[in-house]
Order: sequence, then structure tokens, then C-alpha cells
Amino acid sequence: MKRLLILIFFIFIISLTLKADDSVKIGVILPLTGEGAFWGENARNGALMAMNDINSSGGINGKKLKLLIEDGKCKATEAVYAMKKLVDVNKVVAVVGEICDTASQAIAPIAQSKGVVTVTPCSEAPTITVDRSFVFRTWAPNSRQGRLMAQFAHKELKASKVAILAINNDFGIPLSEAFQSEFRKIGGKIVSSQTFTPGVTDLKPHLLRIKKSNPDAIYVVSFHSAGILAVKQMAALGMNQQILGASPINSKEGFLDPLGKMADGIVISDLEDTTTQDFRARYEKQFNKKWPGVSSCAAVTYDNVALLGKAIKKFGEDSIKIRDYLISVKEYPGVSGDITFDKNGDLDRKHSIFVVKNGKFTSYFDKLR
Repeated sequence: MKRLLILIFFIFIISLTLKADDSVKIGVILPLTGEGAFWGENARNGALMAMNDINSSGGINGKKLKLLIEDGKCKATEAVYAMKKLVDVNKVVAVVGEICDTASQAIAPIAQSKGVVTVTPCSEAPTITVDRSFVFRTWAPNSRQGRLMAQFAHKELKASKVAILAINNDFGIPLSEAFQSEFRKIGGKIVSSQTFTPGVTDLKPHLLRIKKSNPDAIYVVSFHSAGILAVKQMAALGMNQQILGASPINSKEGFLDPLGKMADGIVISDLEDTTTQDFRARYEKQFNKKWPGVSSCAAVTYDNVALLGKAIKKFGEDSIKIRDYLISVKEYPGVSGDITFDKNGDLDRKHSIFVVKNGKFTSYFDKLR
């Protein structure tokens, strides 16, 4: 009788455990610490908003959606560890992440080999999704913005000589190469090409080489901290060339505010902010902060979770059917704007040109093509 009671007790405990974990689990890998923390924090906010919206509307087929959030730290090794944990141990249905290109490049092969649908909110390295049917992104590869910036610099700014200052990682190198290839093709000349390591604290040696090359414009491919450093040190060295920038610096909080008037006139290529006004207002109210902008990754991460939730609700935890659903997505009305995936699983959307004016990025003119 005693053994029977013990057995019943253990069966009861096990049943409670199973019931407590009766949820749909999606893994999330974001750079919550380190150089990408600005994007990681805002992306996490967007993911949690989507989870709460789904759960407050009845969940997924009667089950609560549960996000298992890991810190990829903007590093390949950390992101791989998180990916393996989420897939092999936690048995998640799908994964959202990473944001930093080096980290996303590292987890993409795992997603493909394991057959786990993975959507990166805003990584830009061109090859992340190539030949990987289980990997998607709600962003456009940065080779597109590189080519557009080359066209703009040559045709609109009449720059014939450009120098490059690019971060040496999976974001900076392909973007720099795309710009250089396009600029040369249309008749321009690259007079200096400098790369720097992530976390650099002094860019003067690179800038002095660039200054000596006497360019018409300088294309700075960087994240927030290095971009701020570059602008300040260029000013200190008496360099007054036109500064061209890349999408990561499209942030009032992370880039413009620290520079103040020194940022005036900087030109970047990036996606237009098509985030709905309703979502912006909800975001600002919930997190008590100004809308951090399109490049914060908040809205697209919300859409990542929402899209996966919709797919799982319709097809259950069948990875192939979830993948096929995402492949078929056309003009999905996301909070970040309409979403259509192209043949590689990338967001099918064009870049625009923006210039810093009165402390904010404003449209330079309509899309250049």
C-alpha cells in the first residue's frame, strides 16, 4: 500500500510538471550585453510585446507561448552555445535571432542542419540566408545599401574619390566590398581602404592615412561607438570631408544625441521606418522611452514572434510546414510594415538615403534606383 501511494505521488508530481510546461516554446538569441546591447534590449522588448499580445488573445491553440531568451553577446561562440542549448536541450519549435552578423552567421548552419526555422530580426551579412531554406530575416542584406550608397556618392554628391573606414567583421567587410565594387564599376576611385577591430578606442592612425589620400568623401561602416569616435577624431584632425554612414548608426539615442551638431550633414543608406504609429505609441508607453527608430530592431522582432506564432497556430510544431509558410509570406501586415520574403528568405524591401538635419535623420529624397 505504501509503495502504491509513493507511485501515485510521483505520477501526480510528474503530471503537474508536464502541465506546468504545457507551452509552445520559441527560442530567442539576442545581444543583451556587449557592443550590440542597444539592439538586443529593444529587440527583447519587441519580442515580449508580441508574446504578451499572443497570450492575451488565447495563446496558440490553447497553449501559452513561452519565449526562452538567451544572451548571444554579439559573439559567435556565445550564440552557438545558446543555439545548441535551445535546440537540443529546450527543444524549441523555432528560434528568433541573433542580431549581430557574426553571431547570426554562426548559428545559421545549425538551424539548417537541425531543420529548425530561425528568423533573424535585422542581421545584414549577405550570405546568412543563402542556400539555407530554414533561415529567414526581416531585414535586407547590406550589399544593397552598399550599392545604393555608391550610386548616391558618385551621382548625387559628385564624389570621384572615396576612402573607406570599416569595422572588420561579418557586417563591415561585405558592406565595404559591395560599396567598393559598385563605386569602381560606375567610374569612382577608392583612394584608401582601412579596417578596424571591434571595440577600438583610437582611430587616428587609420584616419591619418585617409587624410593623406585626400578623398572627396569618407564611408564609415561602423556601429555606434566607433562611429561616434570616428566623427570626433575626424573633427580633431581637421578633416571636413563628407561623411557617409551605414545603417547601424541610424539612432537618435545611440548616435545622434552623443554627437549633437557634429552629426549634421552625415548621410546614410537604410530602410525607411514604416513602423505603425500604433506600435510606436504602445512601445513608448510600455517602456517609458522615445521610439528608438527602425534600426533598433524592436518592431521587426515583434513581427518575427508574431509570424512564427501564426505559423505554429496553423501548422503545429512541424518545422517543414512552418518553413513553407514563411516562404509563402507576401505582404504580411506587420507592425514594422508589409513583409514579403524573397527567394533567399530576405526581406524584400528597398533602401533609402537619409541625412542628419536638426538632430535627426530625414529623407534625402525619394528612393534612388
